[in-house]
Amino acid sequence: MLGWKIFVHSMWMVYRNRREALRIGLIPSTLAAIVSYFFLRSLAPRFSGQSWTEWVSSMGVFSQVGFGLVIAANISVIVWIFIAWHRFVLLEEFPQGWIPPVRGWCVVKYFKQSIKVLAVAWIISFGVGMAFLVLFTVLTNAELLPRAVLILPTIVSMFVSYFFVFRLGLVFPAAAIGHSLSVREVFLITKGKNGTLLVLSFIQIFGLIMTSWLIDTVAAAVPTAALATEALVQLFFSLICVSVWTTLFGVFVEKRELS
Repeated sequence: MLGWKIFVHSMWMVYRNRREALRIGLIPSTLAAIVSYFFLRSLAPRFSGQSWTEWVSSMGVFSQVGFGLVIAANISVIVWIFIAWHRFVLLEEFPQGWIPPVRGWCVVKYFKQSIKVLAVAWIISFGVGMAFLVLFTVLTNAELLPRAVLILPTIVSMFVSYFFVFRLGLVFPAAAIGHSLSVREVFLITKGKNGTLLVLSFIQIFGLIMTSWLIDTVAAAVPTAALATEALVQLFFSLICVSVWTTLFGVFVEKRELS
């Protein structure tokens, strides 16, 4: 099964190159985690008894601006690490220190491609979700299905969105190495590969759930180790995810053989 082979290959890629992974991502991700932790901790007393939206709306202007800057900084760090990892795998650019180089043109292109991918995935998932919602509403009104199933359109919509982000994610390693690849071209390249991509999507979603569970478990058992554990676990899980995109790019675009 190609999907499972790609996932295993990606996982072992990160494990075999764990020293390079740490040199690429440890310091940036740790600094981002520390800044986020202390900023959110300073706002934590206001969160008591409030929903997420109520908490954000109750912030002052400066707190909202700071919150937005922290999110933007975290996203920028993620892109920074991903670009360095793509280039390490595809171009064999080995890390020369503990801070990966910042490639401004790659970052800009990465962000542009992210906007395109998210827009396409949202439009498709919204259409699918609405179709399922209408169908299930008609069936529940006719008492053919219980009302509890009305949650299913949301779940389906989320999975479809994740699937298309995953499918179109080939543009990310392309952007990182300066390769021109459009969303339309990715659709053509991945045509007939839905089975492989579905398997990878299910594996990634399961991995995301298990990662969240592991972080929460460690945080509950050893609170003092929560920040370090979260930074390391998220770093390696993120690199496995981005390695899947890199491997897909190598296999489907560059026609490489899986080693």
